[in-house]
Amino acid sequence: MYIHSLKFSCSKSYEDFPCSHRQWRHEGHCRFVHGYSRSFTFWFTAKKLDLNGFVVDFSSLKPLENRLKEQFDHTFLINKDDPLLNYWEKLHDLDALDLRIMDNVGMEFTSELIWRWANEYLQDKDKGRTCCWKTESKENKSNKDLRRTGLVTLFTGIGLAALGEFGLSLDILFGVGLLVMFIGIGQMIAGYIYPNQPDEITDVVEGYEKK
Repeated sequence: MYIHSLKFSCSKSYEDFPCSHRQWRHEGHCRFVHGYSRSFTFWFTAKKLDLNGFVVDFSSLKPLENRLKEQFDHTFLINKDDPLLNYWEKLHDLDALDLRIMDNVGMEFTSELIWRWANEYLQDKDKGRTCCWKTESKENKSNKDLRRTGLVTLFTGIGLAALGEFGLSLDILFGVGLLVMFIGIGQMIAGYIYPNQPDEITDVVEGYEKK
């Protein structure tokens, strides 16, 4: 759905959905399991305002927020054609991860997916008065997030390694677990070495000036 006039417009953001994924075709490090805290922004427009003078009443968007949580909150995202899909499904059945299978786990496809969700919901609720004309999905890059997601990734790796060694007796799963552990450790180290939060930067600068 598309509304030509942008006379009435607003946006709503949802932040901090920690999840992990991998792009198995990637020739670089993105083929490995890694995690970020994802954030989403929706831009809405309307043919006319509602009785309260709103484009969209944000309090009415709870079903959309719940759908985001169901898909991206502490979940493991995987492409539907991932060659290790059978392994991920076994781990899901063993309650070692919360699997979500997608056409593609990238930000671009994610933005298209949540755009469809928003417009399906608005069409049902507002019957054509409103639409979502733009969405944005992004991976949070702050080092505080690196430390948090690094810890999540570390323990995910520990779980995979333990399952591979003591549960399923699969060497490949044990190796994947070790790899994920080291990725998590690297994320945590990066978060401490390269501060970019305002308070952390201030502390670093003040510490340098005192020398």
